[in-house]
Amino acid sequence: MKKIYLTILAAAAFSFASKAQVDLSIGNLDAGFAYNSTTGIISDIYFSILSNENKGATNFKVGIYLVPKSATGLDDAFLLDSKNVPSISGNASIDVDSWTVDINKIEAIESGTYRLLVAVDFEKDISETDEDNNNIFISEQGDDLTYTKKGSSGIKETMGLTTFNVYPNPATEMVNLDIASVKNGVVTCNVTDLTGKLVSTKPLQVSTSGSFNQLDLSALPKGIYAVQLINELGSITKRIVKQ
Repeated sequence: MKKIYLTILAAAAFSFASKAQVDLSIGNLDAGFAYNSTTGIISDIYFSILSNENKGATNFKVGIYLVPKSATGLDDAFLLDSKNVPSISGNASIDVDSWTVDINKIEAIESGTYRLLVAVDFEKDISETDEDNNNIFISEQGDDLTYTKKGSSGIKETMGLTTFNVYPNPATEMVNLDIASVKNGVVTCNVTDLTGKLVSTKPLQVSTSGSFNQLDLSALPKGIYAVQLINELGSITKRIVKQ
């Protein structure tokens, strides 16, 4: 288990900042967390939320994001958890501590290297202006989190598949699924977004000789999704990017 304590500077080298309806910030503060790479659990997350210019704020959200190194915005990041904050007054600050998140709960997250981001009053656009520093990393470049997805020992052991290919990836509209199984049967195909919300589901017929199926992504917004196949033996998930 790795425990990290950082001092976060407002003038971060790279941050995800949003156009907040209220003047809140995360900056010039102490922050920290503990990460257990064996279990995928991030615990003891703590930081402070600041209210600027004596305005205060009511009913806003704060979220914890897991950000791939290749991400260019919040659409490419994974929302692990969020909380509602009833109010903050004047130039006050609120300390958030003892927050625990489990990376394994988001099916779309694959094994890889990530960074941890705190976002307050978050939306989906990006800026690097220090005046509107509403989102900031609490793990710096040298403190990346290495995550190993549970149950990733192999497709055959997971649900009796011999082939599971998803292409093209990234995709704009149609995604092809090339599936072969050790026996003929039906699997359930679920598509979920980054929060784990189910956006589509359908049964697919699979066979030992292979089967070809298509998913229509044209109605979905751009972002990252998980394609999960499920049968009585278990499940297997692959990540797709909708452009």
